[in-house]
Amino acid sequence: MTIIYRFHFNIILSFIISFLFSSNSLGNDFGFFGSPISSIYTTQSSGSVSYTADVFDGTNLGAINSLTITGGKAQSYKNGSGNVCGVTLNYKIYESGSTPPGSWSTITYNYASGSSDQVWETTNASVNVLTGLNAGTDYVLEIFFHMTGSYTGGGCGDNKYQSNSNNNYKLNFSTCDNAPTTQASSFVSSNITNSSATVSWTDGNGDNVLVVARAGSAVDADPTDGTDYTANAAFGSGTQIGTGNYVVYKGASTSVDLTNLSASTTYHFAIYEYNDNCIVHNLTQLIGDLTSCSNSAPSTQASNFTSSNLTTTSATVGWTRGNGNNVLVVARSGGAVNADPTDGT
Repeated sequence: MTIIYRFHFNIILSFIISFLFSSNSLGNDFGFFGSPISSIYTTQSSGSVSYTADVFDGTNLGAINSLTITGGKAQSYKNGSGNVCGVTLNYKIYESGSTPPGSWSTITYNYASGSSDQVWETTNASVNVLTGLNAGTDYVLEIFFHMTGSYTGGGCGDNKYQSNSNNNYKLNFSTCDNAPTTQASSFVSSNITNSSATVSWTDGNGDNVLVVARAGSAVDADPTDGTDYTANAAFGSGTQIGTGNYVVYKGASTSVDLTNLSASTTYHFAIYEYNDNCIVHNLTQLIGDLTSCSNSAPSTQASNFTSSNLTTTSATVGWTRGNGNNVLVVARSGGAVNADPTDGT
């Protein structure tokens, strides 16, 4: 019995000694802690956006035209002889569905505050995530956090990771399309009355077109990329860009029937091809103009009809002008003219 007890005592004593002198026992330790877990700071088109790692993972930003990593924050603890030397954010960017690159880029989080429990943070990083990426492509931004330190207080050779159980944290996004390379062409106006008209064009190679109209002078403001404008064919009812420039059409058609025009007014147009992904415009616009009809017919008709130089196959007719802009002459063989012209035709 004495031998058995001594054997048990030796086992227990060995365990206690091993625990007390273990470098990562509760007496000597360091690592990540805190809620929320480590975070990443970004700037996007909407402004500054920060994510804790668990929220970052699985987020899909959709199509974006701006994404910059500006820094982030982590929290650490240390017990006994444990020591924390530093924290880094590790990241890489690659196309969705491709094999991720093996190398990582890093951003250092600087010591900010604390003694046993410490905060590590940086706010002055400036990593443009979109630099060098292909247009109109899906991408992944993958990150994890790395902490260096020591269980015994000597050196910085021990490592701790916050890496989602080695799966890391992944955010998805798409880059914007480039602007269309072929602008709409061949501006045509037709069916003009004193209050309406039709404008048409030939397609370029964008997903859609945006048509902007202005009364009295040329369109003098371009659309802004990324802005979703409201179009209305009733002039003056769509979104106004700048002053007096109204969106009268957006879509994939090649014509628009305009209404709410004022009589005897010249309307100027600018037509822009654009791609839907981020709404990017070709700003070398197609331009054209039309003048609406007068409200009233001329008050003084042409007069003093004359004919001369009559032959078997030709003749000359003349008249005295009234006060209209132009005259229309209609002839009929064998009987009087029996149909009037139609306004607007």
